[in-house]
Amino acid sequence: MLPEGYKPAPRITEADKNNIIQTLDRKLPHRVYLALRPNDEIGWTLPITDLNPMPTSKSHTLGGETFVDAVKRFIASNKMLKDMDIRCLSNCPMAVEAIPYNLETEKDKSENGKYFGEKVFYMRVQYEEGQVGKVDKTIHDWGWLERSEMVDRVKTEKGEDASLFYHYML
Repeated sequence: MLPEGYKPAPRITEADKNNIIQTLDRKLPHRVYLALRPNDEIGWTLPITDLNPMPTSKSHTLGGETFVDAVKRFIASNKMLKDMDIRCLSNCPMAVEAIPYNLETEKDKSENGKYFGEKVFYMRVQYEEGQVGKVDKTIHDWGWLERSEMVDRVKTEKGEDASLFYHYML
C-alpha cells in the first residue's frame, strides 16, 4: 500500500550501531525511558523528586502538592528537563517501591520509631517533544534506555531483586 518508489527509513539508526544512548534516535521499535546515573552509589535510576508537604495553591488547601504537581514542578525547575514537553497520563502512580532504612538512618530520620523507610512512587509521564538540556554536574551519566537495557544495568549494579522491580514496572 506504499506509493511506488517509496522506501521507508531503516529502524536501526547510527545511534544504535554506535551505542549512543543520549539520543531519542535509537531503539525505534521499542519504548525508551529517561534514565539517570547520579553516581556509583545510587547507580541507574529514573528521575526522582520529593513531594512538597506544604500547599502549593488554593486548590490544594488540605495538604501538600499532588504527584502530578510534583512532576510538573520538577520538570520546570530542572535545567536538564525544562525544555521538554511532557504529559502526565494519570493522577495515580504506576508503582511504588518501599526502601527500608538501615539502622543508623532509621535512628536519624525516625521520630520515635514511626518510620521504617521511604516510599518512592513512580508516575508514568509521556514525552511529547523537546530536548534534554544542559546536564547538571550532579549527574554522571544519562540516557534513553529500553526496558531490557535498564533491567540489565540495574541487575549489574544492584542485583537480581532490584532488577525485577524495573522488569515488571517498565
